[in-house]
Amino acid sequence: MMITDTTNNRCDQIFLRSHREEQYAVISSKLPNKKLFTRKCVYILNDLYDCRNAYHIARDAFESWIVWNFHSDICPKFDNDLLMLGKKFPVFRNVYCVMLKKKNTHNFLQCDCLLYERCGIPCSHILRITDKIEDNMVKIQHWKVYATHFGDDSELSRKIMDARSLQQCNEGNGVPITNTLLSRCLTPPFG
Repeated sequence: MMITDTTNNRCDQIFLRSHREEQYAVISSKLPNKKLFTRKCVYILNDLYDCRNAYHIARDAFESWIVWNFHSDICPKFDNDLLMLGKKFPVFRNVYCVMLKKKNTHNFLQCDCLLYERCGIPCSHILRITDKIEDNMVKIQHWKVYATHFGDDSELSRKIMDARSLQQCNEGNGVPITNTLLSRCLTPPFG
């Protein structure tokens, strides 16, 4: 019984430490709209936004970009590697394509990594191109008001339902962006 208590206490300490780190990240976040999103969402957005500068971009067509990061790929190092397996270990490089999609009057950026389709949060590849996070770029499920106002009879609930139906109609198109952000992305040069 004492072993389980010690393990439980250690697990609780790890959880509390990670919770504090997450809280500090949210408090120190530079996102102007951090109060809209849940704490975990802000933590992930901060991390993705900070990682965006490690990527390089090139515009290969008017409405598409390629994004890559070859500098983070290094050969693995093994202790006592007498056979030098670390040099023979395959290193795969990823190059992602981000494309602009248009549907009706809406603009979307879709990346090959498909993070937005899986999680509802724009990837660092898209953030490298836009260099900005707007409210409409994060799916409404990550908003704080979603859980409390989804389905009741209020004006806010109707707006949430409209935003959700808009997301469902545009499923698979990518990250929605405004016309202002689109014109900023299409204007050279990139930094």
